[in-house]
Amino acid sequence: MSSVIVPQDMLEQEWEADDEVLENLANNGDRPSAIRWVDVIFRGDPAALDALAETLLDDGWQVAETEEDTDGEWTMEARRRQSAERAAIHDLTRTCLGFAIAHGVEYDGWGTVATDEDDA
Repeated sequence: MSSVIVPQDMLEQEWEADDEVLENLANNGDRPSAIRWVDVIFRGDPAALDALAETLLDDGWQVAETEEDTDGEWTMEARRRQSAERAAIHDLTRTCLGFAIAHGVEYDGWGTVATDEDDA
């Protein structure tokens, strides 16, 4: 989504949150360079999430079905394999914010499991 400009203040706020998660992973023995699944969550209108799902699939992501959560909000989870190195996670966040802006949905962050070895 290189044509979408993500506001710098939005990036900085998200990157600060990313760094907290990365610190927690490190405190749990994570090796950031290990390749693993990283999950992301988007929230929004079901039709917009479905359109985003197509974009993500075309970009090589795995996408779960759009679901209504217990609060009545529509969510979609997607995942891709990558490292949890700071630069890679910041790039993930920039990419996901761009997807969210382009599709009129909300990016609700990422998560992964601390690991010291690459996924098989």
